[in-house]
Formats: sequence, structure tokens, C-alpha cells
Amino acid sequence: MVTLGDIVQPDPARIIKDAAILLDKGLHNAGYVSSYTPTRSAIKIFECLARAVLPAAPTETRAMNWHGPYGSGKSHLGVVVGRLLRDGTGGREFADLLRALENLNAAKLAGRLRGTFLDASDRDARPYFLVSLYRSSEHPISHQLLEALYRGLREDEQLREEPILSKTEYDAACQRFEEIVTTSPQYQNAELSQWNLAQQAYLTTAEMAADLKRHDPTAYGVFLSWYRAVCHGESFDPSRHGGKRFVEAYLEAGQNLAARGYSGIAIIWDEFGHVLEDMIGNPRRNAINEIIEFQEFVEKACAPDTGHTLFIGLTHVSLAEYGARFDCLAAKFARRRASSRAGFAAPA
Repeated sequence: MVTLGDIVQPDPARIIKDAAILLDKGLHNAGYVSSYTPTRSAIKIFECLARAVLPAAPTETRAMNWHGPYGSGKSHLGVVVGRLLRDGTGGREFADLLRALENLNAAKLAGRLRGTFLDASDRDARPYFLVSLYRSSEHPISHQLLEALYRGLREDEQLREEPILSKTEYDAACQRFEEIVTTSPQYQNAELSQWNLAQQAYLTTAEMAADLKRHDPTAYGVFLSWYRAVCHGESFDPSRHGGKRFVEAYLEAGQNLAARGYSGIAIIWDEFGHVLEDMIGNPRRNAINEIIEFQEFVEKACAPDTGHTLFIGLTHVSLAEYGARFDCLAAKFARRRASSRAGFAAPA
């Protein structure tokens, strides 16, 4: 009896053994690119991406929400796009992908991708510095984005010693902590329980300060609470101490990276829907403020012709559906969006 296995012989190079693709892990595996089979939706996304990276591209095209149900290939596509933005199309794995596009009557798109995303070794290549995130912590979106940028720079052997970022809100917090303990040494290694903060990951101010220097968002959140307690209700304002907020930090990093041959920064946030779910459902977070801050981030960081930021959020349903599920999130977002040109492009 003839079986399907007698007729169809799978290509070992195109077999994905992992049950689920994790973005960070996948970005180090060229096999995920060569094994990728473009769908019609993916072709539309590639077309949008090729337009979004152009210097004069509208700001709103540089903030994208790709959505689809579980198992639809969002993370796989995120890996392919991440490697495309970071490494260009010069590798053998992309030769397979571009050939697949040509076989799907998308030869013009394949040629555009070749001409836009040059191999990283090409003297004219302008890659993107890649910042990847997965799911969500309980911290504000702004803190997670800034911590991810710091982490990416630390992990890059060529850039870790470069002055890509100057003084941020983390550095301003460290400075302010040192100023306070200089005049009030009793706070240097004080127990946080005296301010009812011991339940928040750290027992002492010294532990908090150590992680603050490592740009940990948990430490920064505890510092903000501690500062309000010791400063009689005053909120910490990093700008008063020369610290840049996350929007200005991304703008500065983008320009400094552009001066070193990069097109800018590309953020790919897998399972971004979990971020929205926690933002709306967590009573310790201020959803409206976070949405406004994130909108400002899109409007400003995605705008420059060179040194801009691309934002790609991967979700299971569209933002409009999250809005319907989580008590008018879409309405809040849309009201801000109506007052500006920036927002999400969502080729599903």
C-alpha cells in the first residue's frame, strides 16, 4: 500500500522541531528563515515594512500591530522580520525565502527586499538595532521599553562601550539616591519595611539601589515609592535632575545609532496582547496614562527620517477587539489618535 510518506519527502532543513517559537531564541537560528513559507498576509506585511523603512515614510506606518490566533505564525514571522531588519537579505537562508516569494508571484517584492535590506557586510547597508521583548511584567510600558533598550545595548559586543545613551531617568534616580544618603546616611542601607515597602522585592535600600544601577524596572518602581515616602509626598521628576524619559532616550539612541551606520531601532514585542491585558486589569497601573505615554512615543520616536524607531507588536486579536474586551481601551486610544497622525498600522 502506498502511503503519503512514500509520495512526500519533507526537506529536513525546513522542519521546525520546536512546538512553539520564542522570539529571542529564534533570532539566533537561521533555519527559521529558510523554513518560512510566506502567506498572503505575510506578503502584505513585507510590503508595508518595505515602505515603512523609507526615510520619508509617514510616522503611523512605523508602528504596526500584527495579529492572528494561536498557531498562525506570528512569532515565526517576527523572527524572519527581525533577522531581515538586523542582518539583511545576504544570507543563504534569505535566498530560500526570496525564491519562495518569487514562486508566489511576488518577484517585484522580492527585488524590493533585496535592494532595501542589504547584507550586513555591504558597505551601504543600514541595518536596524534590534530590541526584542516577550510578554509583559507588571511595570509600565515605558519602563519595559527602556530596560529592553539598555539590555540590548549591553548584549551587543560592538555597542556596549559606545555612548549611545546619556543620562536617563534611571541614572537620575541613582544620582538622587546618592544625594539623599549623603545628607541622610541612615537611608544608605535602611530596611524598606519602615515605609511599608519590604514586600516589593527588596528588603533594604541598598538592595534597591544596586538593581537601580542595573536599570531594573522593579528597582525603579520601588525607588519612586520610596522617594515619595522620604520626601513627604513629592513625586520624583527625573527631568529636574537631568534624566531623559524613555521617549527622549529612544530619540537620542536612534540618532546616535544613525551616526554609526544604523537606520534606527526596531522593537519587536511578542505577546504584546499580554501587556495590554495586564495594563487594563492591574489596579496598580494607570492604563490611561500609559496609553497617552505610548502614543507620545509613537508620535515622536517613529517620526525622524533617520534614526527612527519601528514598533511591531504581536497580538492574538486586533487592538479594537482588545478595546471591546477590556472596557473601551480602543476608545481611549482612538481619542488620542484622532488628535494626531500617529497610530497603529495593522495588516492582519
